[in-house]
Amino acid sequence: MYFDVNTMSKMIPLLSQYNTITSGLDNKFLDTSKILSDVQEFFTKIIVQMKELLLSINKEIILEKQEEGGYTVYIKNLPGCISEGDTQEDALKNIEEAKKLYLETLLET
Repeated sequence: MYFDVNTMSKMIPLLSQYNTITSGLDNKFLDTSKILSDVQEFFTKIIVQMKELLLSINKEIILEKQEEGGYTVYIKNLPGCISEGDTQEDALKNIEEAKKLYLETLLET
């Protein structure tokens, strides 16, 4: 997966924050609950940004008209991400929802 400059520039402040959080770990007088809270907040931000990034990535969508009527649509690079609709518009709307659920499931594992 490739990230563009804009995406990477959004991640730099989070990585800087992570370095700040972890830089004091050697101090034996640090409040470990505060460190754990900060680390959890950091990774929560990372997960949110990764979800937004994955949802924004344009995937190759294949739309096929069915002989019996309607359309089947799937995303080439997301195995099993498939949907359908009575019209092209419905099928495309449905695949966007399927893509969102597919990617959210990937992030939960």
